[in-house]
Amino acid sequence: MRALTTVAVCEQKTTTITCSAEEINVISARYGRFDIVTCEHPAMSQVGCGADGVLDNIQDLCQGETSCELAASNSIYGDPCPNTFKYLEVTYSCLPEPSTTVAVCEMKTTTITCRPAGINVISARYGRFDIVTCEHPAMSLVGCGADGVLDNIQGLCQGEISCELAASNGIYGDPCPNTFKYLEVTYSCLPELD
Repeated sequence: MRALTTVAVCEQKTTTITCSAEEINVISARYGRFDIVTCEHPAMSQVGCGADGVLDNIQDLCQGETSCELAASNSIYGDPCPNTFKYLEVTYSCLPEPSTTVAVCEMKTTTITCRPAGINVISARYGRFDIVTCEHPAMSLVGCGADGVLDNIQGLCQGEISCELAASNGIYGDPCPNTFKYLEVTYSCLPELD
């Protein structure tokens, strides 16, 4: 069982979170004012207000990294609590296992599994990004990929014990016409919680 760590960064400050040789797994993140104790300040006219999209932002920045700088700033998250001193609060763990990347060739499926706590999707893309993966005679386009693949795979697999991955134009569209494509997913296993 890996411990969860929660850090609070007061507005206009930065801090760095580190997992040494392991990878950061972002569990939750929020920016605003949620209590009167954290980053205590005279300007606390609003409590219980927070910005949207903070978790996505922090996951994009930190997920899978060994070190990550966190900045608490309205210029990043907007100002969800006017005239109130805010803070960024991030809960994370250090992943015990490195991430795994699987490639599923077009028109094929595979299943990924993480027991007991579930799958943590780090990245996902569908298209053709090199000439080695899923080698095929039809490779006229390289470096082309579909939009929205990460959101799709996270919706399908995030937190699940087992998840079937299918590489199909029917799901992602055809970002590379006349080119044999593949689905590439990088994931890790979530830490088991008490």
